[in-house]
Amino acid sequence: MRVLRNFFIALLLLAVLAGAGYYYWFVYAARAAMPETTKPEAVLPAPRFFALEPFTVTLNDQRGPHILYLEITLQLVDDETESLLAMYMPEVRNRVLAELAKYEPGPIQTPEGRQNLADAFKQVLSKSYHAERSQPQIERVLFTAFVVQ
Repeated sequence: MRVLRNFFIALLLLAVLAGAGYYYWFVYAARAAMPETTKPEAVLPAPRFFALEPFTVTLNDQRGPHILYLEITLQLVDDETESLLAMYMPEVRNRVLAELAKYEPGPIQTPEGRQNLADAFKQVLSKSYHAERSQPQIERVLFTAFVVQ
């Protein structure tokens, strides 16, 4: 009787090990061999940059006149804004020149002053150019050249 009981225990143990081996071999290993399904990466749209012609203006302060040479590039949200700015380019340039007339050379030579100037340009250039047209969507104002003499 004792031999029969040991035989059944050994048979039961063999069946459990065979089941574990089957699970590992056919289920676990098969899952590990399958490539993971990953979500496709979102394709970021290419940035849209719109360069303005350079500006050369005279800035006055207590020490006399200073010349500012400035190149501005706008980062835009969409193509519609680019065509709108191209259509109203004389107005765009006028707004930039009018905004520059408010500044003295000293404050705009600091990093904070340049950032304030960029923010002011973004605000001024983002205003509507015509009552029946949408407002331009300007993401950032970048200075590609900035020289005060």
